[in-house]
Amino acid sequence: MMKIYALFYRLGLSMLFIARLLNGKIKAGVKLRKKQNKIKPWLNFAAHSRPVWFHCASGEFEYAKPVIRAIKNQNPQTKILVTFFSPSVLNSLKSSPEIDFFCPTPWDTRTEWQEFIEHHQPQALLVARTDLWPQMLATSKKNNIPALLFSKTTKKRRGLLKRLSERWLLPYFKDVFCVSQEDIDNLQEGHKGFSHLHKSGDTRYDQCLYRIQNGKHLKPLKNFNRPVFIAGSTWLSDELVLLPTIKDMISEVSFIIAPHEPTKKHLGELIKNLEQRDIPFQLYSEIQDWNPLQVLIIDQVGILADLYSWGQFAFIGGSMDRSVHSVMEPLAQGLLCFVGPEHENNREALLFKQEKIQDMTPLQVITDSDLLLRRFRTLSTSWSAKHQMELKMRVREKSGASDIVLKWITNNI
Repeated sequence: MMKIYALFYRLGLSMLFIARLLNGKIKAGVKLRKKQNKIKPWLNFAAHSRPVWFHCASGEFEYAKPVIRAIKNQNPQTKILVTFFSPSVLNSLKSSPEIDFFCPTPWDTRTEWQEFIEHHQPQALLVARTDLWPQMLATSKKNNIPALLFSKTTKKRRGLLKRLSERWLLPYFKDVFCVSQEDIDNLQEGHKGFSHLHKSGDTRYDQCLYRIQNGKHLKPLKNFNRPVFIAGSTWLSDELVLLPTIKDMISEVSFIIAPHEPTKKHLGELIKNLEQRDIPFQLYSEIQDWNPLQVLIIDQVGILADLYSWGQFAFIGGSMDRSVHSVMEPLAQGLLCFVGPEHENNREALLFKQEKIQDMTPLQVITDSDLLLRRFRTLSTSWSAKHQMELKMRVREKSGASDIVLKWITNNI
């Protein structure tokens, strides 16, 4: 199997080098893996440092953060090494002082990984959720490096190729920590030999709660006693659905829109749509006092998770025609959440649309602007401080997975 994979991988690698000429992100990924001062980037660190090694594709780094923090709290001398696949995670890695060294994944060949392992001599490998590279796993096992896959989720319905790769690659791990029993059942279906699967929960709940407790400083704009509706990580398709509700309800509710990509083009389109409907607005970067009768447009990145602390209601972007962005942060702040039909990609959305907080469902699915307006009119007066408090408690109950991963590390190093 590995010989077939190696053949196709090298073919794919050749195509990748051609594709980089047409795609900026691929070009950036290839450039990251070039030698720097004649040194491969994954070898540009002190030899034989014996780190705990984490691998994350990109956004999966959020699942690793609380575990890394727990390791450093327990033993600050332990070295932390993080490999990543996508350059989009670079800024997050650079702002994480707990990491001693991070680098892009070597090309997935036995030679590259053997050189990597001999140089660093990692004590353990922890893969966050996904992004399993066959040669990385096989070479680690050959060198007796204990490996853990954590915060693993698996859909019941998945293609044949996905099932075959699971059957092939999961045995390379000493243990696999799944988020729920349902994930275990889905993985075991069809191949009962997986005896190393364990339910441990989702480490991103720990990261989400940590972020809430250690929030960034926001401008002191919310100095009024009105409910706030926050539309987070929105795209144009989301905003067009939101506008009728904003137009109808802005006299009673204050609205914040935080575009997923606040580029000049996106902000221009949003402002044009607001002006066409005579909806007044302000830009976050330009004000020191927010008029609650005007839409507050967030024209910077990195503060959305903290903004949710101002709200009672939220709409999560991407869910009208793409895939929904994270709902965990607004749920953790106790907000009644609305999402569009494209939310099947999100485990928390699927979970909390089935939950009941007293007499209400904390995550509402809407399909168009009319339904959002009708649903919001009906529910906005019923969602109370007691609902918010209970929802916060439900989210907190799901924390603690990082401690389980930390115990595994302690037992296997």
